[in-house]
Amino acid sequence: LGLIKPSSGSVKLFEMVPGESTTKQVVGMMLQDSGSPDLLTPREHIQLFQSYYKNSLSLDEVVGRCDLTDFLDQRYTNLSGGQKRRVQFALAILGNPKIVFLDEPTTGLDIEARKIVWNTISDLANTGTAVVLTTHYLEEADHLAAHTIVMSNGKLIANDSTENIRKASSGAIIRCETELGLTEISHIKYVLKVEKIGAISQIATSNANESLKELFKLSPNLSNLTVSKPSLEDAFVQLNKTQTNSEFDDIQQIAEQGSKI
Repeated sequence: LGLIKPSSGSVKLFEMVPGESTTKQVVGMMLQDSGSPDLLTPREHIQLFQSYYKNSLSLDEVVGRCDLTDFLDQRYTNLSGGQKRRVQFALAILGNPKIVFLDEPTTGLDIEARKIVWNTISDLANTGTAVVLTTHYLEEADHLAAHTIVMSNGKLIANDSTENIRKASSGAIIRCETELGLTEISHIKYVLKVEKIGAISQIATSNANESLKELFKLSPNLSNLTVSKPSLEDAFVQLNKTQTNSEFDDIQQIAEQGSKI
């Protein structure tokens, strides 16, 4: 975006310098915090931003895509947090950008508003707009992202298609209702982790078939059984554990070398 200068090297966006006026014409952005003028209405915000772009979307198009009709003429200061986020999202896509940067775009949105934003992001991607999304809401990344980059403590620990990163978390997730306790389930072969979520036992296993065989032997009347692939969140947790263990091993090696010296 050109908001800060790189400490080394250089950055180009479509062979242009980030932050320059020509570059801004093809870039949309939605920051995590935005200081929009409180006394303007969403309609006035959109009309103002339309004047910044040569090929902006029409008022009706952006209002329809972001579902702003019900509060289009209310003062920005009187909007809820979720409504303000939808206005900010509308301003991010208003210029019909080639690339849009979205920082935690669905923070504060209810379920319906989140679906609207997700659908619009998918439409943008499907029609050729590059979308760079930063989020801690992993279901969002799982749902939207074709490519995922995972960072931990400033280090890149994964950079691949979302599907491949999801596959990095081996095994499966078994969910069921059973009279077995957590300790009993944890002793089943290949079970990696087990937790109780309401009446449901959620079991992470490295071998679903073998774990299910033993589970049925111990609890033949179990019910509400589902078996699914690990989610992006499961992969993220496993990647972070691997990173932490790797760092711990490095520290151990350094300590051992230090003691020898």
